[in-house]
Amino acid sequence: MKLEIEVPEPPEGYEYTGEYRRSSEGELFLDDGMVLAGQSVAPWLILRKKRWRANNGLHYCYVGTNGDICTTEEYQGYIDNSRYRTGNYFRTKEEAKASKFYKVFHQKEEL
Repeated sequence: MKLEIEVPEPPEGYEYTGEYRRSSEGELFLDDGMVLAGQSVAPWLILRKKRWRANNGLHYCYVGTNGDICTTEEYQGYIDNSRYRTGNYFRTKEEAKASKFYKVFHQKEEL
């Protein structure tokens, strides 16, 4: 027997992960229209915050292999998808400069 239920639309800025289970510490879930975080006893539909992604042909920024901040066009190719999945994908140069990718390249060696 298959049980079908109506799933409410996630709040603005969130999306479902497709998982229905107990949440772990720090994970997001929806309870009576409110987004909550933390461990749960009962199973819930797990949420995550939506990340921005440029539409095809529009620009985004990333930290290049030499540590420079680069701008390129989105075409949802292998490289674009890889940068997006790893988090090296930003709306602005300022966001890229504040990222861990940039900081790793520009950290000063401690003596």
